[in-house]
Amino acid sequence: MSIELPSLATRMPVAAMRPGQASNGAAVEADPAMAPAADGSTESPPARVGIRVSLSALGHARSSEANENDNIEKSDLSDTIKSILKMIRQLKTQMTEKQIELQAIGSDGRLDDNARIEQAAQKRSELSSLSGSLSTANSSLLEAMREEGLSAEQMQTATALAMK
Repeated sequence: MSIELPSLATRMPVAAMRPGQASNGAAVEADPAMAPAADGSTESPPARVGIRVSLSALGHARSSEANENDNIEKSDLSDTIKSILKMIRQLKTQMTEKQIELQAIGSDGRLDDNARIEQAAQKRSELSSLSGSLSTANSSLLEAMREEGLSAEQMQTATALAMK
């Protein structure tokens, strides 16, 4: 994913635009349109002045995570219920990842039978733990919904968000 950011200045020396990495892991590279002219001047052409920013894998993950929870944030539910809903989604995601890992163990031809059995048992144990945490989070959500006296519409919203 690349994002074009307009330059705040119409002139910027190329030395200030060295390719590198921002503190958040995003790759920053000089815009070719900002290169010095053949005569050595640093005047930038009128077309496409700016900086190109590429997000790292961590940046992509955080961006998609934020987008996944937008509907929770935009709801008219309390912060407590929103927090529980986000936790439920996170647990469901972790469970899906563990299930994929368990399937990969079953089809990994490099493992001998004993290693496969041992690793599969470990993943099943992790899945069981996550399942228990998900049950606890769902119970906490129901309890919070009752305590806060949500309207029928809010209860429906919370239930729908918990199911996604």
